[in-house]
Amino acid sequence: MSAEQAKLNKDELKEDEFIEWVMRAADYVRHHAQYFLAGAGAVVAIVLIVTYVSHSQEQARETAAGLLGDALIADDNGQQEQAASVAQQLIDKYSGTPAATQALVLLANKRFDQGNFAEARTLYQKALSAAGDNQILRFGARSGLAACMDAEGNTQGAAAEYEKYAADYPGTAEAAESLLAAARCYERLGQTDARKGVLRRVVHDFNELPIGAQARQLLDAE
Repeated sequence: MSAEQAKLNKDELKEDEFIEWVMRAADYVRHHAQYFLAGAGAVVAIVLIVTYVSHSQEQARETAAGLLGDALIADDNGQQEQAASVAQQLIDKYSGTPAATQALVLLANKRFDQGNFAEARTLYQKALSAAGDNQILRFGARSGLAACMDAEGNTQGAAAEYEKYAADYPGTAEAAESLLAAARCYERLGQTDARKGVLRRVVHDFNELPIGAQARQLLDAE
């Protein structure tokens, strides 16, 4: 686990413990209000604290989402340095938000395109650690890690990683994309049987979808 992710988990734990303490205190005050000179006022104050924390979290998410939009727009306009700068700002200031995790993937993609596979791998790993149960973000991070393996010469390992993702999330669009990526790896390795086997899985599992038709066309072209 990265130092940044460890810090994130620690901060999240502190925040969760704080909110849990506040709620316990609120319950206590409600049940023992007669023992407090300003019992009702204490309840209001505690509720305001909880509301403030929740509101602050929501504001952070909204601000982070806005910055992510700025980074994506800059990226689409070919402003690579601007996109990377905004993404880094997002990562530094709003760690733990979904937007910051997506910014990690965006920045990792930039480093990959620049041929800086070591830094790209580090960023993809951080994104994976922060993605939680978000399947799209996990796919972006894991496919990025597999692409790094492939770019550095470990094409066999990359193919295995793509197939593993498909096994972890069967029946999903991301699984289909991963299987096609594995097929491309096997093609470069000259492993025809493995390639055909993966393509047949795509045809079988996604027969009624365009990606299934694409895999069928690739098989027919053999």
